[in-house]
Amino acid sequence: MLPIPESFPILSPPPLASEPILIYGGGSLVGQYMVKVLHAAGYANIITTASPKHHELLRALGAAYTFDYHSPTLVADIAKTVGGDGKVKLVMDPIAAKASLSIIGGIIDPQGTLAVLAPLKEGSSITVGSADEIYISFPPHWDGILPKDLKVLIVSTGRGFEKVPHMRDNVMHRILPQLLESGIIKPSRSLLVDQGSLKDRALKGLDLLRKGQVSGKKLVIKIA
Repeated sequence: MLPIPESFPILSPPPLASEPILIYGGGSLVGQYMVKVLHAAGYANIITTASPKHHELLRALGAAYTFDYHSPTLVADIAKTVGGDGKVKLVMDPIAAKASLSIIGGIIDPQGTLAVLAPLKEGSSITVGSADEIYISFPPHWDGILPKDLKVLIVSTGRGFEKVPHMRDNVMHRILPQLLESGIIKPSRSLLVDQGSLKDRALKGLDLLRKGQVSGKKLVIKIA
């Protein structure tokens, strides 16, 4: 999607340094890391959507523009910021829910590229409820929510990430150590659940996730 810098900090700006890049869901942990790493890689025109409570943090991480994803004028506001035909060619969606992708469909350039973090989910939340369906690829009944000829990259974490040699060898073994050693990225903020028995803590953590009460932080359950 974008060239990988030879090193961090970068020695020179990338070719698309001023190209608008939209991160839908910048308040999520993955979204925050996307903003920070893109900024560190020299991209200066990062646009992101998030709850207003995350806007200040995202601007500090490197976002040039932040928008409330609940705003009824979101698509129009982003179009005005981008200028021209109002479409964004490069979009990343760590939420990967049907609702977020439907909105992106009205923002992205039909000839652009969309990177989606699997799994894909029904509904509108980054979390998955007990009745929600999840997918590893676009289900047939989602046809029409994105431009027909759009280039879509579905990125998997964990073992799925390890199956892509280029990503595995560059990100895990070369880039990530540089980012950590240089202090460009730091461990995320955490929400610690440490009261009650282990069972109580586990149930509390699951309840927080189901209710959507974990936002912008990593949920940590104390084991012992």
